[in-house]
Amino acid sequence: MPASIANALTIPPIHVEHVAKAVVNALGDDGVEGVVDVRRMRAMLGFKDEGEVRRKGSDLGHEAGVPR
Repeated sequence: MPASIANALTIPPIHVEHVAKAVVNALGDDGVEGVVDVRRMRAMLGFKDEGEVRRKGSDLGHEAGVPR
C-alpha cells in the first residue's frame, strides 16, 4: 500500500478551521520551520489523542494561543 494511502487511514482528518489556527500559530512562532504536517498541527492545537481536544473554555483558538 502506498504511504499516502496508509497515512490517510491512520491520521484522522483535521477541520479547515483547525488548519487555519495552526497556520496562525506557526506564523507567530519563530521556532516553527519547514513543513507542519497534520500530526504537528494537532499537537500545536492541543489535541490529546486521535480526535479529542483539550478544552478548558469554549474557544479553541484562545487556548491554542490565538488572540480573540
